[in-house]
Amino acid sequence: MKLVLRLGRAAAAITLLTALASGCAHEPEIADYREARALSDQALDLMNADENEAAIRILSRVVAYNGGEPRDLERRATAYAALNQNDAALRDLNNAALKDPSNWRTHLLRAVTNQKLSRFGDAIQDLDRALELKATDPELVRRRAYLRMLTGNFDGALTDYDQLMRMVPNSGVGAFGRAVALYLAGKFDAAAMEFDRQLRAEPRDGGLALWMVKSSLRSRAPLVWEQFADKAGPQPEWVMIRELLNDSAMDSVTQEVSRLRNPEPGRRTVGACEHALFLGTWASLKGHAANARTSLDSAVEACPADSIERTEARTELARVQRTLN
Repeated sequence: MKLVLRLGRAAAAITLLTALASGCAHEPEIADYREARALSDQALDLMNADENEAAIRILSRVVAYNGGEPRDLERRATAYAALNQNDAALRDLNNAALKDPSNWRTHLLRAVTNQKLSRFGDAIQDLDRALELKATDPELVRRRAYLRMLTGNFDGALTDYDQLMRMVPNSGVGAFGRAVALYLAGKFDAAAMEFDRQLRAEPRDGGLALWMVKSSLRSRAPLVWEQFADKAGPQPEWVMIRELLNDSAMDSVTQEVSRLRNPEPGRRTVGACEHALFLGTWASLKGHAANARTSLDSAVEACPADSIERTEARTELARVQRTLN
């Protein structure tokens, strides 16, 4: 009899544990708004501990109780976003914005979510609204400048980067972004001067040097590898600069740059996006339009949708196609 009783208790315990693990156990009703707030704060602690699924379960109880206060919807949206459930995050942020359209933070969070979903135009509209509510925030300006570049609005990006530099005079992000926007807009002389100014302050920065060389070559400024050789380091950009400035055959350049895709101690490894983009840029600058088009097509496919690399690849591809038409 005792054995049967023990077995019965063990089975009941297993059933309870299974229900709790599956989220099927009955949760007690929330008593009042104070408990709802406490639970929401508990969910926030879970989110900070990267326990986002548990946080979502708690916040869903809170939202069911209070009908969805903007704070709780924002928190649940953030937890959804951390799990890459961006459609669910967007639904919560849309509801939060309807309930409190004057909260700039909601519009910022929705802009970030729309960017993840590659809805760049919607993201810019969110940032427009956020800036109407908080015009002095440089981070909002920086984000809008970046998104404007992604959509090909290079003049708009320049306006934002100019504003960012007025707001934060020593902003390296503003200066670099402005120079990139000038390059993408086809204002190569101005871009070369901007990159050259930044490179003088950081002469061993291979990324800056590569942008400066590309801008200078497009503005037909004379450059030779010897100008950079003594500053070159392990960054893969220095190999790319050397190949741009030397008179190497296409097969040789392809072989040299392909080596950068193999891991090597002390050097950053180049991925498919950067590899295809450079080969397309090299072929374009050297007058091999058909080869440039092939590589740039590959870059557009390989580069992340919300990256400057894809924007650059699309812009360079459009230039090449104009020469082929």
